[in-house]
Amino acid sequence: MIPEVSVILPVRNAAGTIESAIQSIIDQTFSELELLVILDGSNQATRDIVKKYARGDRKVQVLEQPPKGIVNALTLGLSHAKGKFIARMDGDDISFPDRIEKQCAFLNESPKIDLVSCLVQHGGDASTQQGYLHYINWINELISPTAIRLNRFVESPLAHPSVMFRTASLATFGSYRKQEGPEDYELWLRWLQQGAHMAKVPEVLLLWNDPDTRLSRTHPAYAENAFLMTKAPYLNQELSNVNSNHPDVAVWGYGRRTRRKLEYLMNSGLAVNIQCYIDVKPPASGFSEAGIPVYNYQDSHTYTDQFILCMVNNRGVRASIREYLIGLNLTEGINFLMC
Repeated sequence: MIPEVSVILPVRNAAGTIESAIQSIIDQTFSELELLVILDGSNQATRDIVKKYARGDRKVQVLEQPPKGIVNALTLGLSHAKGKFIARMDGDDISFPDRIEKQCAFLNESPKIDLVSCLVQHGGDASTQQGYLHYINWINELISPTAIRLNRFVESPLAHPSVMFRTASLATFGSYRKQEGPEDYELWLRWLQQGAHMAKVPEVLLLWNDPDTRLSRTHPAYAENAFLMTKAPYLNQELSNVNSNHPDVAVWGYGRRTRRKLEYLMNSGLAVNIQCYIDVKPPASGFSEAGIPVYNYQDSHTYTDQFILCMVNNRGVRASIREYLIGLNLTEGINFLMC
C-alpha cells in the first residue's frame, strides 16, 4: 500500500530522545504513513535504537549517510518519500497522537493551502528559556495565511518539525537549499514569495523541545545574522513589488540594535534609501549622525507618504505600532511592513 503521508526525520546523535520521537509517530491515529529516519552520521547508540524500531515496524525505514548536514539528510529522505504529503519531524520532539490525522485532513479539505503547520507546546524550562517561550507564543498567534505572510520578515513564522506540505509543491516552488542560513526559513520565504499559501491547524499538536544541543542553538546557520542574511533578498524583492516609492522608505525604530540590523540587511542585499527614522524620542538635533531626519511617531504628517519598515524588536510594542498605523488608515503589506 502506498502511504498517504511520508514523515521525514533526520537525526544525528540523539539516543536520549529519538525513541520518544519515533514512538510518537508510530502511535499516530493516522495509519497510512511511512517514517523515513535519516541517520546523518549518527553514533552507534542512536543507530541501534532506530534500527530496532525498523525491525519491529514496517512503517519505519532507515536511510544512512555520512555526516553531511540537515539539508542533505532532508534531500535524501525526500528522494525516497512515497506519500502525497510530507510531514517533518525532529529527533528531540514529540508529535501528539492526532497530529498527522488532523494535518492530513486539513490539506485534503483545503486544496488551495500548500503547507499546514500547527500550534506547538514549549518543551523546555520556562524560567530559563523565556526568549524561546515568547517566540513560541508569537508563532502560535500566526494561524491564517494572511498572518503568516505579513509576519514572515519578523522571524520565522513556523516551527520546522510542525509542518506538513504537499509533495507536489516541491516541484512547484523548489526543495530545500544548502546555504549559510537556516534552511527552513529560506524555504518559507521562497515559497511565500512565489505565492504559496500556508496555514495552521489551530490546535497544539507538537511538543517542541529546546535542549542545549538543539541545532538552532549550536549551529552558526541559526545565528541572528544568518537569519538577516537569509531574509534580505526576499525583503528586497517584496519591497520592489509593493512599495510605490521604492527604494525610498521610512524606518520605524532608531535604537542601536535596529540600526545594526538594518546595516547588516543592507550589506546582505537590501537596497533602500532611508528617508527618515521614526521613534518615540528623537535625538535633540532631530537628525541621525548621517544627517537623516528622525521624527517623533506622533508627527505622522512627516512620514506617512513613505513606505514604512517597522524594525522594532519588542513584540508588544510592535503590536501597538501596527494598531497605530492602521488607525492612520495605512494598510499592512501595502503601506508598511513589520520586519
